[in-house]
Amino acid sequence: MTAENFKYLGPVLDMLQCLVLVVLWLRKPGQDAGQKAQQALTTAAELEGRLNVIEERMKHMPSDGELADLAGTVKAIEATLESLQQGQETMRKSTSRIEDFLLRRQG
Repeated sequence: MTAENFKYLGPVLDMLQCLVLVVLWLRKPGQDAGQKAQQALTTAAELEGRLNVIEERMKHMPSDGELADLAGTVKAIEATLESLQQGQETMRKSTSRIEDFLLRRQG
């Protein structure tokens, strides 16, 4: 091998190095984009899981009509309790009068 055979070797190696640098440089944004896409997929999967949980919880929540029915039932119970309380008060007064009568009669 003579020196003439090697005279083109230097520029060819330089061009090869430049080509490798260009390929690596062009490949890097693709890797970054791939990582960001993977992160986006992971985030989307997490959000889908959270959404599924929320949807499941929403299935068990009462509707507006059910809440209105419940409010009506609570009002009816309050009215019933008021009437029971009034009946107890009347009973307590009657019992108190009977006790007073019996105490005066013995005395």
